[in-house]
Amino acid sequence: MLFTDWTGITLQSKKGQKALKKIKLLIMHPELVVGGAEKVLLNMLDVIDRDKFQITLLLRNRAVWDEKVPADVDVHYMFQKNPMHSGKITARVYKYMMIFFRE
Repeated sequence: MLFTDWTGITLQSKKGQKALKKIKLLIMHPELVVGGAEKVLLNMLDVIDRDKFQITLLLRNRAVWDEKVPADVDVHYMFQKNPMHSGKITARVYKYMMIFFRE
């Protein structure tokens, strides 16, 4: 089976006949605090096939369970610390952003 060619990472198939490319997967989540959704996300990260996917995790800021993310997952943060504690202007922008862009 061949994957789409919009990714740049190539893998050699086990039979050596065709080159396979990894699918880039971006997962966005606010932060990894103690909770059910976070536990499900960590379990999902453990079982995703690394031969088929290149995984990037985008989080809002650092949190409690960051060290539980598998080492081969690229983790990026939008803020270095919680934006509510970053200062008056940043906290207000973040507060209104969360109000207007809720799911």
